[in-house]
Amino acid sequence: MPDVQSFVAGFVEDGFGDARAYEEFEVNAYLGTRIGLADDHDRSLFFVSSEPKAEPFSEDERTFHHLMGQWCSTNSNASATSRNSASANST
Repeated sequence: MPDVQSFVAGFVEDGFGDARAYEEFEVNAYLGTRIGLADDHDRSLFFVSSEPKAEPFSEDERTFHHLMGQWCSTNSNASATSRNSASANST
């Protein structure tokens, strides 16, 4: 599963003024990372703001967010493995 990260510091400024998220929810800044789950649909860990960021997301911000997404994915998959193992042992 490839890692996927998306970020937009200002929807209008970055050319996404006609995006549904901007039009319906007034999202002006977005930073999101895909969380791959072993036996389920993938999820996203994301932060949104109604205010555009004054500066683009820094490499440090994107790296920190990416690592948080990896941690969520690892913990979710480990929990699922543990639950599956416990179910198999109880039968």
